[in-house]
Parts: sequence; structure tokens; C-alpha cells
Amino acid sequence: MTYSEEAFALLVVGLYLFDCTVPLARGQALLERAGRSWTLSFGNPHYVIRGKAVAVLNPLTPCNPAFKTLPLVALRPEGSVSPSRAARATALLRLPALLQFGLVLIVIPVTVTWYPGWPFLAGLALAYLNLCVMLVIAFAGVRRAHVKPANLLSVAFASIVCLPLSVNLHRRICMSFTLTGDAFRFLRLVPVPIRTATRMKLLSHIEETLQETEEATPAFQALSSLQRDLTMRIANG
Repeated sequence: MTYSEEAFALLVVGLYLFDCTVPLARGQALLERAGRSWTLSFGNPHYVIRGKAVAVLNPLTPCNPAFKTLPLVALRPEGSVSPSRAARATALLRLPALLQFGLVLIVIPVTVTWYPGWPFLAGLALAYLNLCVMLVIAFAGVRRAHVKPANLLSVAFASIVCLPLSVNLHRRICMSFTLTGDAFRFLRLVPVPIRTATRMKLLSHIEETLQETEEATPAFQALSSLQRDLTMRIANG
């Protein structure tokens, strides 16, 4: 084992962890599957990339779908889909995504560090073979569901060029879908025990967005109405 082999293994893991960061626009949320329920996260306002708060995907669950909601009070664009429909279109990717996690983040770092040579090459070949299977499943699922996620080709190309990014291929494809609503609409998907806490976080984001919005605009009025509605719901539990 040499320093370069250790550095390579750390680089693979580091690239994957970096790919788990998701910049979110003001009022936008990350809708992520957690078991049989969903969670909404709004990013950490103290960590900002190009003016966007950064949310972090669970690095241990690349097989769970994750989506970006529309920004608050944004109009529903043409071609948008519901989270359930998008999740069904990519459902067959869950098992290959879990396998890719094991191959890229466990098999390849272990073999390059302790068993260089044909074991490493075999692990690398299996990872690319599984990636090919994932791409076939992804394009077939999207075509079968009659949906057109944005940036699908660029996501696929990035996974081929940089193999650690392929671990998040399932979630990146999910995030390329345009959803039918904003975070307020999808609050109903959040489990009741944590719904109030999620509402309070969303209310904080609405207040911050209001500070940056001109008062004499339809967007300000819509956000103000949303703020009153959300405040009332929090008060009523």
C-alpha cells in the first residue's frame, strides 16, 4: 500500500460526498424519501454556494429518490410531474444504485489499497457494467413514463466520465424532474410527528424571502398570504 493508493481511495469517497451537496434557491426545498415517508429540507443558510443554501443528501441512501421542489409561489411549468410518478419511473434504479454504492465506495477503494491488480480491475469493470445497466433502465423508464427530465444526458455523461458520481445517478435523475409544486404543497407528505417542525423551517424561509421581495408585487402578496396560512396552521398544531 502506497500513499498514492490511499489518496486515490480518499478521492473516490470525497467526490461522492461532494456530489451529495445540493444547492437550493431561496424558498426551494429538497424532498427526499425516507423509508415509507418523505422529508423536506431547506439547506443550511450558513453554507452558501453562489447565493444558494446547501442541502446534503443522506450519503448512505443513494437508492432513495430525492427531488427539488419548485421555488415558493412559482407557477407550475408545462411538463411537470408528481413525486410519485417520477419515483415510479425510476423505481427499478434503486437496487442497481445500492449495488453501485458497494462497488464504487467499498470494493474499489479496498481493492486499490489492499489488492491492486486484477481484483481492482475486476471491481472497476463491474462498476462500469452496472452503470451501463442503470443508464439503460433510466432511459427506458423515462420513455415508458412519457416524461422528459431536464439535463438527463448531462447527468449520464458526468457519471460515465467520473465514476464516483454514478453512485448518485438515481437521485440526480430524480432531481432533474420538474415537480408540480413547491415545498408548501408537499408538506402533506411529511410525517405528522415532524410536520410542525418542518412548517416552522418553511415559515423562516418565507420570512427571509419576503425581505428580499418588493412589496408592490404579486409575488410579495402571494408570499404574505402563504405566511399567514402557515402561521395559522402552526398555531393550530
